[in-house]
Amino acid sequence: AKSPTSSSIAANVPPVGGASSSGLKTNRPREPVNLVELNSDGHENHPWLSNSGLTIYWATMSSEYTIWTASRDDAHSRFVGKKRLFRGHSPVLTGDGLEMFLVEPNSNAIALATRDSLEQPFSAPRTIRELPLSGLPRPSSVSSDGLVLYFDRQRDNKRGFEVWTARRNTRRDKWRTSQR
Repeated sequence: AKSPTSSSIAANVPPVGGASSSGLKTNRPREPVNLVELNSDGHENHPWLSNSGLTIYWATMSSEYTIWTASRDDAHSRFVGKKRLFRGHSPVLTGDGLEMFLVEPNSNAIALATRDSLEQPFSAPRTIRELPLSGLPRPSSVSSDGLVLYFDRQRDNKRGFEVWTARRNTRRDKWRTSQR
């Protein structure tokens, strides 16, 4: 078991069943909960929860970065069905869950994996060539419609990171030159 100070994923979720210690359902905030069903001996990071709250994506660094997913029946249940998707880290998904932006571990480029429905697997990630490759870019947020991407990248002087954005008109269009 990991200690509370380890790099495990934790979330502020109600206990299984959603009941307070008195047995009544409540909306009061809970203490953070270590999601032991997701954690490994690696370094878990960058969790992303779907809009429904029923699917989670995250990265693990062990011998290499890997993106994983798991799901649950309701917001009060534990996540089950932990599944390895592909190599990469920093997953960020569109509101409909059909596009995943991530960092490819070999090139450190932002890549995109897509699928036609939530029941289908993601395609192999492909590099978004219009986005900068230098400065260790890392996606941090995407608009619900998938047309605006926010990412950070290392400053040219290597002293910290800057926030950048890129836009496209439709999901089939190329990204316009990123701006800061």
